[in-house]
Amino acid sequence: MNLGWKPKYGRFDVLPLVISVAGADPVVFDIPPDLVMEPIAEKLGLDTMSNSSLWKDRALVEINVAVLHSFQTAAWLTHVWEKDRGMEKKKQIPFKILSHHLWSKTLAQRVMCTILFASETGRSESFADNLYDMCKPYFNAKVVCMKDYMVSDLCNESLLLVVTSTFGNGDPPVNGQTFDKGLKEMIKNSATLIENGYSVFALGSKAYPHFAEFGKTVDKSLSDLGATRVHKVGEGDELHGQEHSFDTWAGAVVEAACKSYNIVPDKESKNKKETSRKAVQAWTPDTYRLLPQPQTPNPDLCTGQ
Repeated sequence: MNLGWKPKYGRFDVLPLVISVAGADPVVFDIPPDLVMEPIAEKLGLDTMSNSSLWKDRALVEINVAVLHSFQTAAWLTHVWEKDRGMEKKKQIPFKILSHHLWSKTLAQRVMCTILFASETGRSESFADNLYDMCKPYFNAKVVCMKDYMVSDLCNESLLLVVTSTFGNGDPPVNGQTFDKGLKEMIKNSATLIENGYSVFALGSKAYPHFAEFGKTVDKSLSDLGATRVHKVGEGDELHGQEHSFDTWAGAVVEAACKSYNIVPDKESKNKKETSRKAVQAWTPDTYRLLPQPQTPNPDLCTGQ
């Protein structure tokens, strides 16, 4: 039909001949119906003088078999039309693969940013995830637990941001002990100096005499190893506004890091609040409102009214 053949839409339409010679485009030739059934029946040796021999039915079956065979083996299914010859067919790439490829190339051009965390209760990990959300529009960021991090990789970092709590009286959390030992070994050997930018947010409680000590130790160790502090160490007291302290430090450290690596935030990001929390828990006039409650008399304990 694409070649111009018009069927009669009957019960038994005779298909046309489709002929292509020497690679030329196919040409359609109609076949008179009366020239189809009897010649085929005669070739098959059927008795065409009597309808009781069912020669028409048997001939139709053979015709159908031949048509199906021609469709399965026809060269025109892969024929290159003359108008398309000499034109290279473009390879179609699924949008999902294309977008992934473009995004990977974009990330590869960005400055690498590793966010390390160590935590006993999960608070530092939560803060690290929030910091990742703030960094990913500008950096090729990832979040790694200290126990899964090779200290030797410090030499390959571009930007290192650390969020860690302190266990007990100045000790590292359990998942930060290996990292702590590795840092001390590097300082002891003083063989390898690192030149990446970094900043640390130290969590702790002022109920202990050595408040946020492990975070401060990491900050000093990285500085002693030659790293450049892009922003001063932040401190968060669990007894007093730890979330607010982290929000303030995170906003400042992302801004300082962008400035250090000559990254210009887009206008939309500049207008956003410098907060990493999806739901701000601290009270502000914009997020909460006070409503007067009607005064009710004290209930009568005897009657319940």
